[in-house]
Amino acid sequence: MKFAKLREMEKLSKGNPEKMARYASAKSDYDDTITAMFTEGALFEFVGCPNEGYVKDAEAHAATTGDADDLSRAAILRDRYEAYEDDKTTFKDLRTTATSLRAKLQNGDELTPKDVRDAWRLAKLNASIDNVALYSRIKREQENPSERPPAPAEVKVTAEDVEAAKTAAQRNPSPAIIARYASTKRDYEAQTEGTGE
Repeated sequence: MKFAKLREMEKLSKGNPEKMARYASAKSDYDDTITAMFTEGALFEFVGCPNEGYVKDAEAHAATTGDADDLSRAAILRDRYEAYEDDKTTFKDLRTTATSLRAKLQNGDELTPKDVRDAWRLAKLNASIDNVALYSRIKREQENPSERPPAPAEVKVTAEDVEAAKTAAQRNPSPAIIARYASTKRDYEAQTEGTGE
């Protein structure tokens, strides 16, 4: 079993006795394999988080000898190295998933069972309060679509809004208020271009 899969099993098993038992069995098998493969007589020792140079040396030695045990040791070390390298991108992937799910909720898009599974996985792998709440909300709204709040209506910017922002900027010419006026005016102009007013 791959080390990354074993760690994911551990995180996803929390709270489920059956999955916890499967994880414990898989971990025991993995540990037994490590113990059997990395004995005192082995040229390369087991390193929990090996660097790439160590892995390449083990692979070169295994290629030279052609011994099945050396090849297995090199494969285990490569697997450990890749698992820790993948950790660097996993966080970004989880953040992308969370952003995508939040956008679906905000836009009022239809929620699918896959969205519920993605939210569950997100909440298990990164159990922050926000992610657990996101999972709960997606699950509830996917199961009961009639209870979903309507998608937010597009806010129209009126000429009066632009005039009020201009007056405020003239009275108090701070950068924030001037920026708010410029943004309001830009939104109004974009809106009027789209409608042909």
